[in-house]
Amino acid sequence: MSILLRSLLATFTKSGKIKPTPSIKAKSEVKTKKEPINSELAKEAQSTAKEIIAFAREEANKIRLAAQSEMRELQSSLRSQEDKLHKLEDSLQVRHNDLDNKDAEITKRLLAIEATKVEISEIRTKQVEKLEKIGSLSKDKAKEILLAAVDKKLAREVAERIRAAEEEVRETADAKARDLFKLPFLIESELVSTTDFSHLVVA
Repeated sequence: MSILLRSLLATFTKSGKIKPTPSIKAKSEVKTKKEPINSELAKEAQSTAKEIIAFAREEANKIRLAAQSEMRELQSSLRSQEDKLHKLEDSLQVRHNDLDNKDAEITKRLLAIEATKVEISEIRTKQVEKLEKIGSLSKDKAKEILLAAVDKKLAREVAERIRAAEEEVRETADAKARDLFKLPFLIESELVSTTDFSHLVVA
């Protein structure tokens, strides 16, 4: 029976009605053909991954360098502004000291004027007292004689010196007031001119 079955199978195989079952060797050949294709795809994927990683690293390095450059520029700008602010502080301190000196000078001149007025008043009082003693004159009469006897030129000179001193005091006080008035605007102007807003501009 087995011989008959083998004969029948051989007959049908030759006629093409039954396709022969692939042998183990044939299956191995198909598998071998597929393996090179899969290996090539793996290599291509690996190469692509390497390129992506290299590109990402390059871009990250560019971003890092740009950030470092921007940080250096910002630090330089901040140092420049700090230097200008220190100079402004020094300038304001000089102005403050100058105003203090002017204030002391004004006080000194005012005291000198008051001292001169007091001295003149004392001299006149003493002269009146002398005239009263000498001539037994009334106080009003002695004062009248004294005023008439005083040299007009000397009187004018004394009065002029007092007026000049008072005028100088007024001018110094006005200058001090102007400086104090301009001080806030000077500070604001210096701060605005030393501030760099370029890094806030969106490209």
